[in-house]
Amino acid sequence: MYKRILALSLAIYLSLYPVTTFANEEGSIDNVIDLGGDKKSLDEAEEMPDSSYSEEEESPEESMNEEIEEQPVDDEVERVITLQYQVHVQNIGWQGWKKAGELAGTTGESLRMEAFQIDLGSEELNSQIMYRAHVQDIGWQDWVNGGEIAGTVGKSLRAEALEIKLTGELAEQYDVSYMTHVSNIGDLEYVSNGASAGSQGLGARMEALTIMLADKKQDEDSIPYGRGFVKDYSSNDLTYTAHVQNIGDLDGVISGEIQGTTGEGLRLEGFAVNLDTSALHSLKGDITYRAHIQDIGWQEWKRNGEFAGTTGKSLRIEAIQIQLTGEAVAFYNVYYRTHIQNFGWMGWAKNGEKAGSESISQRMEAFQIVLVPKIKDQSSFNSSVVAYRNTYVYQNPSKYLQIKHKQKALTGGGYNLSKNYMGLKVAYVQRKLGLGVRRAIMDSTTINAVKSFQKKNGLTVNGVVDLTTWKKMGLSENDWYNLGAYASLLKTNPASTRSQCIEAMIDTAYSYLNTEYIIGASGKPGTGVDCSGLVMQALYSAGIDPDPVSPIRHSKPGYEYESRNLWNLPMKHVSYSERQRGDLIFYANSSGTIIHVAIYLGNDKVIESWPDKVVVWPIKNSHRSIIKGVVRPFA
Repeated sequence: MYKRILALSLAIYLSLYPVTTFANEEGSIDNVIDLGGDKKSLDEAEEMPDSSYSEEEESPEESMNEEIEEQPVDDEVERVITLQYQVHVQNIGWQGWKKAGELAGTTGESLRMEAFQIDLGSEELNSQIMYRAHVQDIGWQDWVNGGEIAGTVGKSLRAEALEIKLTGELAEQYDVSYMTHVSNIGDLEYVSNGASAGSQGLGARMEALTIMLADKKQDEDSIPYGRGFVKDYSSNDLTYTAHVQNIGDLDGVISGEIQGTTGEGLRLEGFAVNLDTSALHSLKGDITYRAHIQDIGWQEWKRNGEFAGTTGKSLRIEAIQIQLTGEAVAFYNVYYRTHIQNFGWMGWAKNGEKAGSESISQRMEAFQIVLVPKIKDQSSFNSSVVAYRNTYVYQNPSKYLQIKHKQKALTGGGYNLSKNYMGLKVAYVQRKLGLGVRRAIMDSTTINAVKSFQKKNGLTVNGVVDLTTWKKMGLSENDWYNLGAYASLLKTNPASTRSQCIEAMIDTAYSYLNTEYIIGASGKPGTGVDCSGLVMQALYSAGIDPDPVSPIRHSKPGYEYESRNLWNLPMKHVSYSERQRGDLIFYANSSGTIIHVAIYLGNDKVIESWPDKVVVWPIKNSHRSIIKGVVRPFA
């Protein structure tokens, strides 16, 4: 069938252009085609462009002459239209003329087609074919007729699409069909009669084309028509939905819009993305995506409308990845960004990169996706803000105590009070027993007073305060478990800078101003702390856990001077002359043994717990002036 299209479908009945007979100068008879007044002999007609053939190949003219010889001159006979076309190619220029059905241009060489020209062999026939090109930076040009150039030459502009149509009597009998070869897509299918072929809005170059004529009566359905033209996506082609804590499913939004919530502290639990490629002229492919889920990690990839995440499990999405597949990959970037707890809007990620966070326990609250053609400016998506984090904004070097922005929870506060225990619980017992102001230690005086109370109240007399004795004294069970196991509320988060961590520590210390000094204590503001107890609570609030130093251990016998143990923790030691706000200042006695610790505020001032309360004092004074050294918790 294609052989017929390439040879016979290019024919037109001479009822449109009748053959006439006349005697030449030698008296012989010549056949001519009347082409609108220009009479040419058959031999002359064979000299029209692209009518030469090899010795082995029979030309359309020779075939037609045989048919003419078999018929009377006055009968209607077929005559082949000489359809030919040529293209102007990057780095090559004009190629040779091609016949109907032949490929003009290049493939596999990444060379753009810049212009093309079609010729039907005569001015009359050329007036009945029209075509135009869609050109880079220009768009659709005006229609031109056969023999004229569509596109540009010498401007280095790619031709991206074309349209061809017939007019007049040719349009009544023939279909003009054509297909293009497009960069990063390949061969598209045939279209006909003025339909667009190639691409638009993608920055894709046409590299080659093929044109054919088909007789409407004889060659119907012989050409495989289909998707011959592709164009860019619209914003409506990309949609995405979300499932949010306490709300449920949210309505879908389109490319460029924000999905989820901000400022409400609600976690995103699931989402789905769909790219509509059902239209005939759409680029083919999928959009795929996956989510990183709390306690689960990265899920499997989902595609085109499938749900990623969880529902009914109260699990937060922490990060996402999104990417395109198929033809869209060559022409589009998919950008996306996330709104993260404590960080706000992160920077843009693209094409499968990670967006959001891992390993820092932050919920994703909202996200935004944009499809951007690669030919368009991408600068608005470039930012110094990172798109993804798996570490804190600030972290100490690995050899030092690591910052952990997690609320410290202490257990084990329900300990009994026996010989040499210290701290708040001891102070509460001493006050109940009327022992007045004294060091909060289970010394012999305190133990004897406890025994007397136990004997008087019918309790086991052993001088040890357990929960039964405690409650008998009228003290609460809640205080029994919590007075000695307090940890300050965390004031920092993964987005906190070094400076913010330091200020959180100092802010907590200031909340203890005028709090009573109680040896071995590290309680809430207003209850009681000693020097190391104050430092512990300040560090907790800034994300540093000085373990094994803790309020519970501090109350035990032998751990009165936890300041000495703080000194030995893996924190950066600096010289006194290098002291900075937020450093810890350690003091010693005359023998060089550490006896005290304070928090440096700058300007030679410290905040400290010193008998009898928390105060702001000069870094050196008459009470303690021997400085052992300086430690920097936030290195």
